[in-house]
Amino acid sequence: MKIIICYNNPNRELGYLNELKSLLLNNKDVDNVILVNGGDTKKVISSVFKLKPKIILTYPLTGKSLPYKFYILKLIFKFKLICLRTEGAIEKENRNNVLAHVGIANYPKNLVDLELFWGQIQREILGQELVAQKKISSIDRCLVVGYPRINLYTGKKKNKIGIFTSFQQADYTRSIFLDAKDMDEKYIEGFLKQSKNFYDFREKFINELDNFLIKNKNIDFVIKPHPAEDDKKFKKLLHNKNIKILPKKIEPGLVFKDLKAFIHFGSTTLLDSFIYQIPSLLVSEKSLGIGHSYGWQSTLETSLSNFSTSVKRLNKTKFTKTSKIRKILFEEINFQYEKPYEPIRKIYELILHDKNSIQSIPVFNKFTVFSILEMIRLLIDKFILKEFSFLKK
Repeated sequence: MKIIICYNNPNRELGYLNELKSLLLNNKDVDNVILVNGGDTKKVISSVFKLKPKIILTYPLTGKSLPYKFYILKLIFKFKLICLRTEGAIEKENRNNVLAHVGIANYPKNLVDLELFWGQIQREILGQELVAQKKISSIDRCLVVGYPRINLYTGKKKNKIGIFTSFQQADYTRSIFLDAKDMDEKYIEGFLKQSKNFYDFREKFINELDNFLIKNKNIDFVIKPHPAEDDKKFKKLLHNKNIKILPKKIEPGLVFKDLKAFIHFGSTTLLDSFIYQIPSLLVSEKSLGIGHSYGWQSTLETSLSNFSTSVKRLNKTKFTKTSKIRKILFEEINFQYEKPYEPIRKIYELILHDKNSIQSIPVFNKFTVFSILEMIRLLIDKFILKEFSFLKK
């Protein structure tokens, strides 16, 4: 058996995908497993033609142009296509957020054979929406595996406060939005305005944190930038000896094991703080739409204007393992304190042993024709016109 695994954001995904790859290669029935950048259309196509995989595991097909290559390739090679959620946490009461997670891509229900979710809530909400939009043939093909990024480590030095930033939108430009093709263009102006809000808020936060570091040299911090964020923005803080900027690709578990408290701006890593049982502080600015917790509750919440006072309070706060936290962890990522947590093993088992059949792609179908035309257009645009772009100058 040959398998291709497509990744989207290497800093966020390669850690657990490499772990999955190693696990698969240890199985006697698996001949080869390769990791491919799913955004590199040319590389994906050439890899499929070279390897002729039986299974492809990829991130969700949310972007407008993502399904075309898989549709044509599945028509030719008849592999099983499995989508693994990389952004499972959703704002359940926000219809637009739910639709954003499902995506704007158009594809038929026989393309994706399995959708793998973090927890029951995502499966119920997003799975039902995928069925309603006829992007998957049955809710039975929507399965729960847990959150594969979670790795549990034992730490001894619980003496730092961790700051996990989520200002990636501050670095977005119009071209980034257009190239991603995962958003209706009518919303871009609103997102660009929000990006400016994030940029300004980040600048204010950095200044606020700098002042706190200077006045509180006895409190040590580490910053873990979001994988898609420009981490150079935080380097102005390094004149302070009580802060360290961590690599974006470092596993969050390796950070959390040594933390005594956690600061965030609305992040799925709040779930990590629950798992590692450390108190959390949400920094938000509701008027700007910055800072949320998907309905989960942080230990403390503050505005930027009260940052200093709240951090000092956080430094003395203890974590309480409540029934609500237990419920959140189980529903959102299938986690229970008393049981082993092995989402990568679960994904491995489903890849090799799931009984759902491979759905066939019809040759004579309007989507087949449309996919072929779109792939030709895309390849011309990316790999031919680009080569002769100097003629436009």
